[in-house]
Amino acid sequence: NCPSKQKSEEAISELKLWKSDCKSDCKYECMHRETEIRRKNGLEPLKYFGKWPFIKVLAAQEFLSCVFSIANMVSHLYYLFENPWPKDHFMEPYMRVYSLLGVNAWFWAAVFHFRDQKTTEKLDYFSAILLLVYTMWLIFLRLMGP
Repeated sequence: NCPSKQKSEEAISELKLWKSDCKSDCKYECMHRETEIRRKNGLEPLKYFGKWPFIKVLAAQEFLSCVFSIANMVSHLYYLFENPWPKDHFMEPYMRVYSLLGVNAWFWAAVFHFRDQKTTEKLDYFSAILLLVYTMWLIFLRLMGP
């Protein structure tokens, strides 16, 4: 009983525009239909497919997570171009790489929160782990000195 099967050509074109498909749209609509039934019966919402039933805003599955990821990315972009480290400090080139990795990680986080797919999930997690490993290496490098 997928309500997506009754969608108009215009609605299907919109799905294609946002790189979505009828199967994921059906999951989304069924999740919200079930959530509404639970709400009417006085029950708490459940997680579906490991996620809370958020409402899409501008086609983003997790709009606020996407916005905050972009905000974090902007802060890393700022430090990429306005590096506060003195040019002759031994950490300066490493901090530029840190900013670049931060931009990469937060970009993929924003993409993942906009459209949750296997590829975007893997890119998000890989980038986050890369940033964490690099941060651990920076801590070691800073503590040991030049």
